[in-house]
Amino acid sequence: MPEGFSFPPGVELWIPFVPEPGMTRGYHLLTVVGRLNPDATIEQARTELQTLATQAAADNPSTNKDWGVQVTSLLEGQVGSTRPALLILAATVGCVLLIGCINAAALLMARAAARRDEINLRAALGASRSRIARQLLTESLVLALCGGALGRAAGRWVIDPLLALTVLPRAPEVSLDRWVLLFALGVSIATGIAFGLAPVIALVRQPDILTPTPRVTLPLRRFRAALVAVEVGLTVVLLAGAGLLIRSFVRLQQVETGFNADRILTMRFFLPRASYPADRAASHYQEMIGRLAALPDVDAVAAISHFPFAGLSANMVFDVPGRQPAAPGEQLTAEFRAASPGYFRTMGIAFLNGRDFTDFDRQESQQVAIVNRAAAERYFPGQNPLDQSVRLLGPKPRRIVGVVQNIRHRELASSPEPEIYIPHAQYPLGAMFVGLRARSGDPGRLAAAARASIRSLDRDLPIASVKTFRELLDASLSRRRFTLTLLALFAATALGLSAVGISGVLSYSVAQQTREIGIRMALGAARRDVLRLAVRQGMVPVVAGLTGGVVASFAATRALTDMLFGIGPHDAITFATVAGLLLTVALVATLIPARRAARVDPLSALRLE
Repeated sequence: MPEGFSFPPGVELWIPFVPEPGMTRGYHLLTVVGRLNPDATIEQARTELQTLATQAAADNPSTNKDWGVQVTSLLEGQVGSTRPALLILAATVGCVLLIGCINAAALLMARAAARRDEINLRAALGASRSRIARQLLTESLVLALCGGALGRAAGRWVIDPLLALTVLPRAPEVSLDRWVLLFALGVSIATGIAFGLAPVIALVRQPDILTPTPRVTLPLRRFRAALVAVEVGLTVVLLAGAGLLIRSFVRLQQVETGFNADRILTMRFFLPRASYPADRAASHYQEMIGRLAALPDVDAVAAISHFPFAGLSANMVFDVPGRQPAAPGEQLTAEFRAASPGYFRTMGIAFLNGRDFTDFDRQESQQVAIVNRAAAERYFPGQNPLDQSVRLLGPKPRRIVGVVQNIRHRELASSPEPEIYIPHAQYPLGAMFVGLRARSGDPGRLAAAARASIRSLDRDLPIASVKTFRELLDASLSRRRFTLTLLALFAATALGLSAVGISGVLSYSVAQQTREIGIRMALGAARRDVLRLAVRQGMVPVVAGLTGGVVASFAATRALTDMLFGIGPHDAITFATVAGLLLTVALVATLIPARRAARVDPLSALRLE
């Protein structure tokens, strides 16, 4: 492997896999990585492995029934889950780019019209249509390339802060390399040509460059109004998507985790098996917990094999002694956790019935377990699960001594799953998390004292990860936050560009209609009538674009369905808020040039040629 190889991400050391004592075929935890033969395909590998999985299910129905195999490429496995979000962001970038092009095209058309006398003079001096068209396109390309250069410079400043918001796979490999620069150059040239074509087409369609033409023709007005409508419609789509993600994210953060997440610090340990065999592992964690609990700022300490939101889980098959399966080959599965006494108190997980683990729940004692409400309701419906038995991790049945509240374990958006907890002393794992609850304040300040306490027990013991629970929770939300942040930034940019475009187009229209406005006012039109006329001219394409944008958003926001939580892709409140916001911004953008039109001096306007 090359220098810097890291698989799974963040791993720097690999050791041979040796099954833990008691692990069976029902311990569904491992992932297999293999390299295909040079002439093999993923489909062929999937077919062969599915055959093996089917045979394993037939040979071991108690543990492998209904379990198959998923075969994907390593690349797909690493980045496949991010593809929908990145495609949506790519489409968003395209919308913002299109809005920018529309703005530039409208402004360049206005500029070309304002340069009518200059263009006529060039034509009178012998310049051909093609020569003038090349000049206009060259100016557009220079403008686009300057904008591309500025964007590239801005990208160097914003890429690192944006990547810091997420744990996207292969994020460290993201950089502004030569391919990105070539792409930016190509896009700059393409957009320069795209928005530069509008004034060129208007020039070419003019019958004779030297023939006097009205300053504002009806087709030109309609074309500019259509540009504004398209611009507003695209902005509505972006605002609707951003609004849905914002409301979804707010709802997600309001979800109850099922435990008290305040003031929790986590530390992860991997006890070397040579130095810490199974019997010594349990006593070492017990002593470690005792030393950490003696720290003055620590309120409670406990150990757990799979800490909430740490990205780990272990699904296991179990059975209920004496119970016949409801269907042939039926399997009972639950998430497995090994916990030390006091874990539920440390995490603030409520007991619904029964008791916690104690120091008397040892290897030689009666085998016990605690289940959560989801497991009790699914596997013991209408019954009291206390004193019922389950069998896992060995032939001895375990008596259920407690039922605890459900908690969110993988992510806030996922529903609680059935869980079975067993005492760590009865199944001593070397890899465990230790959770500390601070008495007050930031739990991160406990890290130094906790490290020192552990080093005093074993100076060679590695501490794999020290994080507050808030850091774990933020990491679980990072992809959503990354998508939300970028989409919100793009939507805000689109809204700003739309406001500038509406105001710019209307300002130019007012400037071109100064004489018309002067005539209206000379014939008795009041200033408020002129103001109302200008606002109506600016808002008509806005309303048309808003209507079309809402219709387009109903189709486009379906792509966000898998990213939403607690709301649908057609949320009425979001769409109403977006419409109100856009109308307000558009009204403000039209009032500025409209007020300028209302202040036109009729006498000065009538003197204009």
